[in-house]
Amino acid sequence: ATQVSGADCLNLYRVKNVQQMSMIFDRFVWDNTVIHAVIGGHGSNDQSGVLSLGAGDDDDVAQDKQTKKMLGQLRTALTSGATIFLDSCYSARNGLAKFVSQQIPDAWVMGGIVSLDGSIDMLPGKNGPARILSDFPSADDDVPEFKDGTQAIKVFRHGKDMGLASGFGAPAKDPNP
Repeated sequence: ATQVSGADCLNLYRVKNVQQMSMIFDRFVWDNTVIHAVIGGHGSNDQSGVLSLGAGDDDDVAQDKQTKKMLGQLRTALTSGATIFLDSCYSARNGLAKFVSQQIPDAWVMGGIVSLDGSIDMLPGKNGPARILSDFPSADDDVPEFKDGTQAIKVFRHGKDMGLASGFGAPAKDPNP
């Protein structure tokens, strides 16, 4: 990704809760400096729209006041045309990707429609985002309409579902089945 984007720096933070994310934005991140953000955790196939960072509900990235505050800080940190990846199973189904996109409408937000695997790729984007994420996990029992080896990442912008990542430069089917 850094060869394509020309990024100068990569920062990684492992946090236990949304409050720690906010603290990192306050201390270490400057306005208009982030081209791509990844928020990773555990997701579930329900409409609660949660990405779990730790053991309890207070640790979740959720559709709540503390997450809105943190997303406001992230919004300020992002550059124009930035991308956000919710590296969490079902974040495009459970409402979280849409929620993030509503809070940060000018960013390109991506999330999985099923349980993701460890083979996620970042590619140059087309038709909008500068970069796009792609994943082709196995079939998912919780989402029977999902077919093995097909694109599992959806894109959101301005609070709207923009469709699969294949509409923005990612393959529709696994090129290496």
